[in-house]
Amino acid sequence: MVVTTRANVLTGAVVVVVLGFSAFLTPAAPITASPTMAQSVSPIRGFSNSLRKIEDLLDRGRGIEAETLARALLAKVEEIKGPDALEVAQVLDLLLRAVRPSPKVTPEQKREMAERAVAIKERTLGPLHPELATSLISLGVQRTLEGDPAAAKPLLERGLAIREGAFGPDHPLVAGALHSLAGLAIIQQDDERAKVLIERAQRIREAAYGPDHPDTIRTLVNLAILYQETGDYPAARQRYERALGLAERMRGSTHVRTLNLF
Repeated sequence: MVVTTRANVLTGAVVVVVLGFSAFLTPAAPITASPTMAQSVSPIRGFSNSLRKIEDLLDRGRGIEAETLARALLAKVEEIKGPDALEVAQVLDLLLRAVRPSPKVTPEQKREMAERAVAIKERTLGPLHPELATSLISLGVQRTLEGDPAAAKPLLERGLAIREGAFGPDHPLVAGALHSLAGLAIIQQDDERAKVLIERAQRIREAAYGPDHPDTIRTLVNLAILYQETGDYPAARQRYERALGLAERMRGSTHVRTLNLF
C-alpha cells in the first residue's frame, strides 16, 4: 500500500507505506528548491560556512534548527550589508526551505520571502544567472502550493531554461527543475506530462550519479508512486522492484535506510 499526496512530488517529499514500514523521504538535494549555487565570496566572516551548516540541517530534516540559524544569519546580513544584498537573497532561499512545511508561517509570508529573493538576485546578478533559477523555482513551487498554477508555470519554466542554458540539458540541477515542473503537472492533473518530466529527471540523475545513488533511487520511487496512482500497476511494480534492488545493493536488505525507503 502506498500513501502519498500530489503535492509531495512538488516539494520533493514522498510518504510511502509498504510492507509495514513507513518513512518521509526527502532527497539530499531537494527537488523544489535546488541547492544554493556556488556562493559569491562574501566579506561577511563565516557567511559561507553558515550557509553550508543551514543546508546540512535541512538535508537532515532538522528544519526548526535550520530556521533558527537562518533567521539569525538574515538579521546579521541585513545589519552589515543592508536589505538588498545578494547574501540576503541567499539566506532567504534557505529560510524558505526551512519554513515551507510550517503552519506558523503564512503563505503570504513565504511568498514574500521568495519574491524578495528573486528581486534581489535579478537586480544584482542579471536575468540569466543560474543562481537566479534557484529562487525562481522556489517561488514557482510556492505559487503552486498556494493553488495558483498559472502564476507558477512561467516561473518554473524560466528557471528550467536558465539552468539548461547555463549547464546543458543533462545536469542534475536541470533534473531538479524538471521534477518541480512535474509537481505542477500533477497538481494540474496532467499525469502524462508529469511522467515524461520525471522520467527525464530519472535518466539525468542515473547518468550523473549512477543507478545506486540515493537521489536516483528516490526518483524511481516517485515514478512508481505516479504510475500506481494512474493505474499502471505493472510499470509501478517494475520501478518499485528496481528501487528496492538498488537500495539493497547499496545498503543491504536489512539496513534501516533500505527498510525506510519503502
